[in-house]
Amino acid sequence: MNSTNVVSYTMAGIAGVLLFYPITPTLYSCGRQIFRRTGCSLWSGVPDCVKDKIWKPLNAGMNESIVVFENISVKTIDYACQRSSLKTKFFSTDKGKELVGCVLVAPIIEELVFRCMPHLIIQVGLPHFNRFLDKKFNVMLDTPLTELVGVCFSTYAFTMAHNDAQLAAQLRLLAVGATCGLVQWKWGLGPAIFTHAVYNGCTYIFRQRN
Repeated sequence: MNSTNVVSYTMAGIAGVLLFYPITPTLYSCGRQIFRRTGCSLWSGVPDCVKDKIWKPLNAGMNESIVVFENISVKTIDYACQRSSLKTKFFSTDKGKELVGCVLVAPIIEELVFRCMPHLIIQVGLPHFNRFLDKKFNVMLDTPLTELVGVCFSTYAFTMAHNDAQLAAQLRLLAVGATCGLVQWKWGLGPAIFTHAVYNGCTYIFRQRN
């Protein structure tokens, strides 16, 4: 690993820790106050057909994928532990499965879905869209602007696909999605996964201690 990668992963890890505290707790508290006073959330105004045909199926598919890969990962880790000198059944327990799911499997699957797809769509579609704009209106979009649009879209999709109706949780998800999106834009997919994993790991440790 060269020095650039070390810096990227270090900054990504710091971003994950800062997400855990103080960013997401602050947003969670603000979201509770706003919802208590207004009753509004990001679901407000979203048609039921969009919820039922887009976000809920995406949430269900994402959760099923996480469960499948979590089981595969747990069996692989158990096998590796049995083959090595590390004799443990921790990863076969509920806490072990939760740890593997939230720190290893969920960050990889969610970042592949919500960070890679918008990026690929932009990479493939931008040249064609720019040719259309240049022909019709004599203007073209620059890549940084479209990348920023991709970050915003992936952040919104990441938030809505978790299917949480509470504004407090939605603001927390927005922060996680936006941070991972910006990390992916700046340093790549690997650091974005690492940011997500660090945040989930901190959350897991906090829950186990409380």
